[in-house]
Amino acid sequence: MGYVGIPIAALFANVAGFHVVGIQRRSKRSGWKIEWLNSGRNPIGGEEPGLSELIARVVQHGTFRVTDDYRECSDADVILIDVQTPTDAAGRPRYDSLKEVSSEVGRQMKPGALVVLESTVACSILVRGTVDLICGITCFRRCLRSSLLASVKM
Repeated sequence: MGYVGIPIAALFANVAGFHVVGIQRRSKRSGWKIEWLNSGRNPIGGEEPGLSELIARVVQHGTFRVTDDYRECSDADVILIDVQTPTDAAGRPRYDSLKEVSSEVGRQMKPGALVVLESTVACSILVRGTVDLICGITCFRRCLRSSLLASVKM
């Protein structure tokens, strides 16, 4: 759960009838976000006006929570994968996190679930990589302004 996943999760959790479960690894670097988000606090900075209030609201309404348990994917109709795609010293993308998360999701998801990948990933990796476990993926390219909340109109 980071700069892309948190705002999108909070936006969807604010839609009537939607219940959103975010999955965050309990790593030393990011595991603390689980408790922060579940208590209604915003763990990220940046230019997302209104995000802190939105997180607090959807947690209070019980439509958003975070866990480290990928089994939550087994009941999901829609799964949004947001992972960082760091680069190595030569500037080549490292897809380790994407492959790990895609594998976990692929093992847990129900047939017919919609999977959306939001990351800086070359479309060809979807065809050749681990994500093809999910089947039927079509790549779309889109550009966002700096504020995700302002870019997504609901």
